[in-house]
Amino acid sequence: MGEAEATVQMPAGTATRAIRHVLQVGDAARQSYARRLGVGRSDYLALAHIYYEGPTQPRDLGARLAMGSGTLTPLLDRLEQHGYAARTPHPLDRRRLLIVLTPQGQAAMDAAFAEFDGIVTEALEAVGLSGGLGRFTSLLDQLSDAIAERIVSREQEKGSTSGGGHGREDGNHLGQNHPSGTENPSER
Repeated sequence: MGEAEATVQMPAGTATRAIRHVLQVGDAARQSYARRLGVGRSDYLALAHIYYEGPTQPRDLGARLAMGSGTLTPLLDRLEQHGYAARTPHPLDRRRLLIVLTPQGQAAMDAAFAEFDGIVTEALEAVGLSGGLGRFTSLLDQLSDAIAERIVSREQEKGSTSGGGHGREDGNHLGQNHPSGTENPSER
């Protein structure tokens, strides 16, 4: 990158607009996969959380999706009716339940995510980005972590005590694990 290129000032909000566009594309992809599975968007988000996090207690899933038990119970009923998830006894405490993907649910999510990885790989090639999917996802993880660190740092510097406003649309928040399974730096 040349010196002139490095000093070009972009209009305020350029990064926000680009990230917003990526989130919109991701949301459209989730909606498409949800339709194909015959479930709603929230149902698909629940399946994705279980897929990435493994067996999950209902209260934890509800917290991730910002849903109370009155909303979560019918969602879990739908996932069970479709054969994608099941409620099973917790292995250490029979009073608790775990939500697990069924083999059908695992296969459906494997297929959806494999297809999306293929689409992203094709898009990377189409726009001339080298290094493949692994390099791209590593860069996104590093960038997400670096942005999260700076947001947390700015909040601490400014003495922010408000708890809201920084949640991601998928229910994750700064300082929580992201889908790659790696730890966010603010958890350390």
